[in-house]
Amino acid sequence: MEMDNRSVRLNKKSNLLKLDEYMYPLVDTDKPNVFRNLFPYEEVPKIAFNDRIVPHEMPEDIWITDTTFRDGQQSRTPYSTDQIVHIYDAFHRLGGPKGIIRQCEFFLYSKKDRDAVYKCMEKGYKFPEITSWIRASKKDFELVKEIGLKETGILVSCSDYHIFYKMKMTRKQALEHYLGVVRECLETGISPRCHLEDITRSDIYGFVIPFCLELMKLKDEYGIWICPNGGDLEDTLFRVGHIGALTTKDNDTLINALKDLEKRGII
Repeated sequence: MEMDNRSVRLNKKSNLLKLDEYMYPLVDTDKPNVFRNLFPYEEVPKIAFNDRIVPHEMPEDIWITDTTFRDGQQSRTPYSTDQIVHIYDAFHRLGGPKGIIRQCEFFLYSKKDRDAVYKCMEKGYKFPEITSWIRASKKDFELVKEIGLKETGILVSCSDYHIFYKMKMTRKQALEHYLGVVRECLETGISPRCHLEDITRSDIYGFVIPFCLELMKLKDEYGIWICPNGGDLEDTLFRVGHIGALTTKDNDTLINALKDLEKRGII
C-alpha cells in the first residue's frame, strides 16, 4: 500500500475518520532474530517499557477456557482418567448452564488422554465443550478427526527460536506449513484455534501480524467468522487465542496492531 494514497475510513466506534496504516508484509529472513538485547545468555531477561496506554475495551460476554487437562498436567503428577472425568464433572457444575467455563482443552497423545476424552464426551454436556490441543502436524490432526471433535487448538510457534532452531524452517516455510494445517481443519469441518506460542520472543510486525493477516483471508475463502474469544458460532468459528506471556511492550505492540486491523475491517 502506498503511504501517500491510504484509504480514509470512518471508525464506527469512535465516529472519527482514520487513515489506513501499514499492511505488515512478512519479513522473510535468512538469519533468525533472537532478540539478544532483551534475552542475553549472560543476564536475566530484560523488560522494556514504552509508556503507551492501551484503552480498556471489555467484551459484553466473558467466559473461561480451562487448560487444567493440558497445561495443568505439566506442573504436577499427571491425572488419571477417573480424576479427569471427576474434575470435568465439577467444571460442568461450576460453570452452570450458561457455560461460564465454556471449554476444556485436552491432550490426545496418550491412550489415557484419549480414554478421558471419550468418557467426558459420553457425559453429553453442552458445557464445557471438549476441545483438543495439537502440534501443527497432519499426524496430530488425524487424532482429532478419529475422535470426532468439533474444534482443536493448534500450536503455531512464532519465535525464530522455534522456527529456525526447532522446526528447521524459514519464516515463509513456517507460515505456509501452519496455513496448510489450518486449511485442512476447515476443509474437514473442524474449527481451528491458533495458539501463537512464544510470542514474547517473536517479531510482532515481521511475522506475527503478517501471519494473522493470512489467517484472516481464510474468513472469505471458507465463509467463516473471526472472533478472538469464541462464541455460539461453533460450526463456523475461527479463533486466534492464547498468545502466551507478554511483556508490557509486547502487549501494547500487539494490541495496537490488532486495533489497526479492526479499524480497517479485517477483523
